[in-house]
Amino acid sequence: MDIRVLNTPLPEDLLKLKWNGQFELMNQIIDQRLQKDVPSMLKERLKLEKEIIARMPLDFIYTKQQALDLLHERITDFKDEEFDELPLLCSRQGLVVITNRDLVIFCHNFLHNPKLILKFVAKIRIKI
Repeated sequence: MDIRVLNTPLPEDLLKLKWNGQFELMNQIIDQRLQKDVPSMLKERLKLEKEIIARMPLDFIYTKQQALDLLHERITDFKDEEFDELPLLCSRQGLVVITNRDLVIFCHNFLHNPKLILKFVAKIRIKI
């Protein structure tokens, strides 16, 4: 598959589903769209996106509670209310955080990087 199809933007509804971690629904909608007459580049993009979203959950392995436990373990005075600001702050810095109502899933690379965590917590505390 030619990765140049990544230059073809995803439709907005699919992008929002991806941002919200609704991969199953996204997969179903992609399957429906692939049955329709869509431009060839978009069709290839959708096929590639199916592969991408199938692999994403493998990198995002922590639930909200697990992430909170890890943060408390690494930062002894970490406050639960600071956690709620972390996803937005991380996404502004280009770090991927998948949120879905009460579920927040951080990429394991973030939670195992104490310097990075402290940097973001410091930004939250300055703002509070």
